[in-house]
Amino acid sequence: MIELLIVISVLGILAVGLLAAVDPFEQLKKARDTNTRQSALSLQTSFIRYYATHGGLPWNTTSLATCYGAYAGASPAVPVSGIAISDADMSDCITTGPEGDGELKDGFVLALSTGADSMFVTSTTASSASVCFAPQSKSVRAEENVKYDATGVDTSAVAPDNICSAAWKAANPTDFATCFYCAK
Repeated sequence: MIELLIVISVLGILAVGLLAAVDPFEQLKKARDTNTRQSALSLQTSFIRYYATHGGLPWNTTSLATCYGAYAGASPAVPVSGIAISDADMSDCITTGPEGDGELKDGFVLALSTGADSMFVTSTTASSASVCFAPQSKSVRAEENVKYDATGVDTSAVAPDNICSAAWKAANPTDFATCFYCAK
């Protein structure tokens, strides 16, 4: 009986050690970040294809001028600070723009569900669009491509100790709202 208790205790200790090494919550965050990254890449590529077909991005195309509420004929129509994908006007731009053209599957924005809350679009010129999000997993956040600020500007190249550099991310491992992955 004592031997059985010792074996069960050893197995329990090994199970706890395995769970600590695997960190299932980190794995879930990494999976969500991977899905969000794929959605951001798909959306950004659809904007490129839409631009190639129509000569403008959805918010800069006069035939879709109503898809974004801030459109006033100015370029770019989307502020540099970014518009969330979940924003009704941006959602309309996607559904009437790339989705309506067949560049994205019907219901793409609806399929994003919670991921759309964390993704946003920035447009610094009439011919460019970036889709960005803040990774929540430590492993994705540590990647070299997670180096942009909230406006889609590469901040790691400015100085080695600047925001989003490898040194800064190592010193601030829990600051997930500062460094973004941007599909450009």
